[in-house]
Amino acid sequence: ADWAGAKASQLGEVCQLGPPIVTSGGFVVPMARYLEHLDRAGIRSGIPQMLADPGFAGDRATRFAQLEQLRTAIEAASVDPRLVAEMRQRMQRLAPGARFILRSSTNAEDLAGFTGAGLYRSIVVPAGASEVELTRALREVWASVWLPGAHEEREWYRVDHRSVAMAVLVQPFVDGAVANGVAITGNPFYEARPGFFVNAQALGGSVTGAHGEEVPEQHLIYTYTETVESELLSRSSRTGGAPLLTEREILSLTGILRMLHEHFIPARWDEPVNAVDVEFLVAGADRHVVILQARPYQIVYGP
Repeated sequence: ADWAGAKASQLGEVCQLGPPIVTSGGFVVPMARYLEHLDRAGIRSGIPQMLADPGFAGDRATRFAQLEQLRTAIEAASVDPRLVAEMRQRMQRLAPGARFILRSSTNAEDLAGFTGAGLYRSIVVPAGASEVELTRALREVWASVWLPGAHEEREWYRVDHRSVAMAVLVQPFVDGAVANGVAITGNPFYEARPGFFVNAQALGGSVTGAHGEEVPEQHLIYTYTETVESELLSRSSRTGGAPLLTEREILSLTGILRMLHEHFIPARWDEPVNAVDVEFLVAGADRHVVILQARPYQIVYGP
């Protein structure tokens, strides 16, 4: 995680678990490239001074204006052309003709006690993206370290902003997705009935950033019985009452979630982490499950 960020390093572990787990693969532009970019542009040395400014800490308008200036400087600075050329070569070897997504992978997200979901940017680039398009996307992901929401969330959790750096996870974009979802490998409602909690939404909706009165399809899958038993808690507000996940998909997802839970809990993550927070897609003509990320999660039960 100190090299590739928590998201990429944890997804790397997921990749190595093998079938039936499927990911879209990819590679990482490590945090060192972000820090080198700041140094090349003479930006890095001014960040501690900005953070220590009483006006920055005490006035929201001043803080947001200075954060915007910093992002603008990061997005305007030239990127090492050798890095962009190597990225294009790797993308071509990995999935020629495919779109790619550049995803944030900082050392201040996907951690025990600090999920940071949705704080940073992910940018999709077209198939055969030019150096200009790739450079623009890379700088925008790097600059998202300093988005107002990201800064405010880190400040609330007392994260030292000076220690934050951005790696970039570069992956083939999963086309043909019919649903996206988030699952918790635990029963958040009742400790004595072990299970998995699944939220899924139709393409175009989001389970991590829903708006208005949008509701996902929700399943509680019980794991203490010999056969898989699931309880439907709600239908998606986007499907007109039609089911989103089939019984076959729920069964497949259950096996994958079980593998992830057994890998990470408790061998990989110590207490109080007691579950894995898993982001997934259902994609392709065969509607297979694609794992996008796995991060630590703590379920806290009441009396």
